[in-house]
Formats: sequence, structure tokens, C-alpha cells
Amino acid sequence: MSNKYNFLMKSIFTDKDVRESCASDEEARTALKELLEDHRIEQLKKGMYATVDPMYDDVFASAEEIGSALQERIYCAYHTAMAFYGLATQVYFIVQMASPDGASKCTVNETEYWTYGNPHMDGVVEVLRHSAVVRVTDLERTVVDCMDRVDLAGGMEELRMALRGISFCNEEKLLKYLQMYNKKILYKKAGFLFSRIKPVYLSQHFYDVCKEHMSSRRDDIRGFKGAPYRDGEWNEEWRVYAANEFCC
Repeated sequence: MSNKYNFLMKSIFTDKDVRESCASDEEARTALKELLEDHRIEQLKKGMYATVDPMYDDVFASAEEIGSALQERIYCAYHTAMAFYGLATQVYFIVQMASPDGASKCTVNETEYWTYGNPHMDGVVEVLRHSAVVRVTDLERTVVDCMDRVDLAGGMEELRMALRGISFCNEEKLLKYLQMYNKKILYKKAGFLFSRIKPVYLSQHFYDVCKEHMSSRRDDIRGFKGAPYRDGEWNEEWRVYAANEFCC
């Protein structure tokens, strides 16, 4: 491979990477033109490209890798993060991202990327995949985010299945992210939902903290805006109406 093509070692690269590998801007433009015509690369957006796997005639980069490259402070979140950890049962055709820089939507390589505004960068980790970085919320942040935005987690049933599939969560991190959002209803959701599963990795301290910070009002967590409410039951300990499958 020619030195001017060493950027092809990356699954995603930019105009800057090409210029740094070439002797001149003209040489860089020529290299990009040749590679695009031979379908060895695809343009993802202006100034960003992905290398193509000749066996499948498709880009090497995953949707999570592409999403993480769209902006400097963008990261995979909600159901997309849930799927990243192998906890999703539903298939989504929209990649969910979050960023403190605000909401946006775009289509790249025929995939839709929806970015939701979220001011927090705590709990965002970087994972190297195929020579590209995936920025994604860690498992504990993912759990708290999905409890906060059940609508972006695929609904209560999807969240319930995900929680049952988790073998370990760090209790201190869970409490840290609950404190980060500092929402009484979120403490209530976390305490109630985990109490239905009773995972061995959580101590009584976790539930005590959730009760200390939750509201005393009656809350209904059977559904969310835009989704129908299902049959449910009242739980006095956590003062919530919840879907039947959570109450048993």
C-alpha cells in the first residue's frame, strides 16, 4: 500500500488525515477521487469518509462508530447504548445519540442518527472498535438514562428485559448518576424497578438512598407520553402505579 493511502488503515477518516498523508492538497484530492471511483471508500458527510469492505461491498464502520464521529461531543445513548451492551431485544433502525451541544437529526449512509440534547458528559466512555472510537454511556449511566427516558429505551417492557439481563452494575456509579440528574421521580423509578428484580449486586443502602430522595406523591409509571397506559397495580412502598409485570 502506498504511503499516501495509509489513512485506509482507519475505518473512518477525514480530509485532514488524507492531507497529512499526501505531499500536496492536489495529491490528496486526486487520491480521494480515485478511491471514491473504485468504491474503496464512501463519503459519510462533507470531509468524512469510511473505508469499504470489499467482501461485503459495505463500509467497515458500525453505526455506533459513525455516530461517534459526527461531532466532537456526541455519544451513543439510550436504546442504542442498551444494544451496544447486548441488552436490547427490539431492533431499532434509528441510532440514538446524545450531546451537550443540543438536538439534531441527520442521515448518513442511509441510516438515521437522532441526537438528543443532554448536558451531561459524566459516564461517557470511549471504546476502540476497528480503528475507530465509539463514545457511549457506560452501563450504569445507560441504565439511569433509560429509566429517565423510558420512551427512548423502547418502553417499560424493553427496560424490564434489559434490567433482568444485567449480571452486574456498580452501585456507587448508579447513585452517582441518580444524583447527577437529581430527580425525585427518577430515584423512585430506580428503587422500585430494581426492587422488583432484587439483584445481588445492590445493597440495602441503594434502596435507602432512593427512598430518602424520592417524592411522597403518587406517581404513575405504567407508560409515557405518546404510549398507551397498560393495566397496573399500586405499590405502597414506592408509591407508584406500575404495570402488572413489575408488581408481581
